[in-house]
Amino acid sequence: MKKFLVVLAGVILFRIGSFIPIPGVDAVLVGQFFNNSNGTILDFVNAFGGGSLERMSIFSTGIMPYISASIILYVATFFSPHIKSLQQEGMKGQTKIAQYTRWLTLGIATFQAFMLTSALSTQVVGESRIIPNAGFDFYITAILALVAGTMTLIWIGEKITEYGIGNGISLIIYAGIVSGLPQAIGQTVNLIDNGEIDKLTVIVVSVAVLAAIVFVVYVEKARREVPVEHSQKSFEHLHSHKGKLPFKLNSAGIMPPIFAAMILTLPATLNAFAESMDFQFLTNITYYFQHGTVFYMMFYAVMIIVFSHFLVKSKNNPKDLSDKLKGQGAFIRGLRPG
Repeated sequence: MKKFLVVLAGVILFRIGSFIPIPGVDAVLVGQFFNNSNGTILDFVNAFGGGSLERMSIFSTGIMPYISASIILYVATFFSPHIKSLQQEGMKGQTKIAQYTRWLTLGIATFQAFMLTSALSTQVVGESRIIPNAGFDFYITAILALVAGTMTLIWIGEKITEYGIGNGISLIIYAGIVSGLPQAIGQTVNLIDNGEIDKLTVIVVSVAVLAAIVFVVYVEKARREVPVEHSQKSFEHLHSHKGKLPFKLNSAGIMPPIFAAMILTLPATLNAFAESMDFQFLTNITYYFQHGTVFYMMFYAVMIIVFSHFLVKSKNNPKDLSDKLKGQGAFIRGLRPG
């Protein structure tokens, strides 16, 4: 019960913070601006933050800087011997990597906060500016608020992981995504009442969604257990006992589709911000990479495979696993050690 209450308290803090606006922003105009930003990276980040971005709240930059920092340090293990050695040092090394991740998150969050503030300060809805007084004081206040919001979310996530149930960062992302579910259900009920959607269609879609969730959980829990034998010498006799080396089928998790989707939103985002400059090539790219098109699906699939490859390799490096097995006197029957 205590663990459950910790999770609940963390989610409640996240949801309250997503409604606290940054001083000096016209919230109504921000909402109108985001209604015209469908399909861009802003729309994507807004969905992950539970609508924080369209309200320009203190949690607008959300947890994405932390995810970006984590991926950068993952990639760094391939190029930096120091980071790679820390990864192999157990708990002490993981603590050091966690510190590096926080500092890198702070830098990325500051950069993103500045870029977001700069971008919105030039936006006009109708004849009114989203930020009426975009002076130096506003920039300092907004950037500090956004960075503090991101670091607070990381703190909440870490406390949920330490004292609650499951991974805190993942739970915050999940809470942000499903926060729009009640509104979506309400809109669906209204469409049924107005006769715009058939009840049978809703039932079929609901069953399909539940079946998809069951299938995702099934694949997420799937493991391949490789039988491993350990040799031990005692009292001048050689003994062998068996164990298993488990591999998650989906060890890359949900991150590859997330990063692939973010990359695919970049053309629409650049096109939206550069609309006044009339870059025809950006308009063409946006047209060909619209959601659901052949180019979109092909590129999306390729990017998921690429990101999955790097993430799986960083978590299950064959050479590292081989060295560990040799060091433990373990081997897989039928395969030469190493």
